Amino acid sequence: MRKTIRGRLTVGALVSLFLFPFSIYLATLAPSITWRHDGADGGDLIAAAYTLGIPHPTGYPLYVLLAKLFTCLPWGDIAYRVNLMSAFFAATTVPLVYLASSTLLALTPPLSSPPRAGGTEGKRSDGIAALVASMTAALAFAFSRVFWSQTVIAEVYTLNAFFVALMIYLLAHCARTRTFSSDPRLFYSLAFFYGLSLGNHLSMLLLLPAGLFLVLRDEFRRFLKPKTLATASTFFWLGLLVYLYLPLRAAQHPPINWGDPHTGPGFTWLVSARLYRQFVFALPWEYIPGRVSAWPILLVQQFGWWGLFLMLIGLWFWWNEDRAFCGFLAIFVVISSIYAIGYNTTDSYVYLIPSFLVMALWLGKGVHCVLAALREFLPFDYTQGRGERVRTVFLLSSCAFLLLPFFSLVGNYEALDLSSDQTASEYGAEVLRALPVNAIVVANADAHTFALWYFHYAEEVRPDVAVFNATLLQFDWYRENVRRLYPHLIVPDPGGELMSPAMALIDSNIGSYPIYLTDPNAQVEAHYQVSRQGSVYQVMPD
Repeated sequence: MRKTIRGRLTVGALVSLFLFPFSIYLATLAPSITWRHDGADGGDLIAAAYTLGIPHPTGYPLYVLLAKLFTCLPWGDIAYRVNLMSAFFAATTVPLVYLASSTLLALTPPLSSPPRAGGTEGKRSDGIAALVASMTAALAFAFSRVFWSQTVIAEVYTLNAFFVALMIYLLAHCARTRTFSSDPRLFYSLAFFYGLSLGNHLSMLLLLPAGLFLVLRDEFRRFLKPKTLATASTFFWLGLLVYLYLPLRAAQHPPINWGDPHTGPGFTWLVSARLYRQFVFALPWEYIPGRVSAWPILLVQQFGWWGLFLMLIGLWFWWNEDRAFCGFLAIFVVISSIYAIGYNTTDSYVYLIPSFLVMALWLGKGVHCVLAALREFLPFDYTQGRGERVRTVFLLSSCAFLLLPFFSLVGNYEALDLSSDQTASEYGAEVLRALPVNAIVVANADAHTFALWYFHYAEEVRPDVAVFNATLLQFDWYRENVRRLYPHLIVPDPGGELMSPAMALIDSNIGSYPIYLTDPNAQVEAHYQVSRQGSVYQVMPD
């Protein structure tokens, strides 16, 4: 009977932890494409998903295939449906954080000894403490600022957080049940999901050193056996087979086809993210102290000072109780933080989301420790007639912790609410609709390019217009792709350093088609008369 009640409580907690955050995410969801929350890449991802194309490196094949399924939903425009995917996987991550937290708490002994009297009540209070601690951890992460900011836009980071939470939960479950020692099948499923997760974002590689530390520390001899390693490798590669989507689909020349990865060099260029290698650990040394000092400030923004205090308590006791798993999580946090700090872009903070997820687990441990100490301080002694009153005090104290994440909910709601944001969608639609027939528009900034791509390729607005990205014209694969898309235009190869690829395109088609720029261009202005027309600039022959 007790197990049945506990099971119902767990199911109820999981359902609530999905539905409640999901309702908040829906209320704050962006109605279409957006530039807020560093979400300019969304236009590229959405258009690629809808057309089954290849988005910017690393191609994100798993994300594209899942997003394509969400584009089939009957609600809102295409962008809204893909935004909904972010909210769905974010809301699914929250119960996984709860499961990971409750499983990890079961791995460590309670802080306090059983009460002198009322043993049944003591066990019940342990269950309540674990339930409250895990729910607090899950809700604190659900409404943390950076994670929430990515739940309302089309981006890859909530799906990535889902896989991080899943990996931690499965590893914790294996450690709790000693599955590795009796049955390696769960380990094989871990290998499969890990390979699959890399099909969404390669930052999951940052989990590998910490995972190897944990697995090899507990099961070193077992996983040195060739049969076990070979089987696990097979399942890993099965998950990684999702990358076959890239060459197979690229060979059909979709309208968005970064790198044209149906060839070996194109596949390597795309998947290795060669375009972005210049940013990895490339932050100038003079900016590193600022990034490092901003890290704790950003942490406080996620969970508040109360969360930081509980987090430190949890980390302290966890380290003394289970150094293997605590070390595994700490290694992951350190590696992820170093990567985020050293990545030389303004949006590198999103790579800290997995670290914040781990810290939410530490926070949950801190809540559990405080409640365990409170249980020791308030003995459930029914022999003196104080049991009911003491239990009420304990329950109210426990519920108080559940209220703490609501401070983040209230404090972040207005800043993260994108339900009325139409800036990017209005820009993309208005620019295309205002252009004359058979116009050429050359975009430079990613925000403008991807907004136009979304309306041009996904919403199929103004199919007569040709949309180019000035920066991508330097790549052979891009020029070949736009030649297929716009065979009536002249797309020349770069003729030399004196003339940019965009300038060569304009020079070859000026006078035959109306040409517009989304951003000012000094080289074009030096050769042609440029006149601003609303949100774009018209290029006119002399």
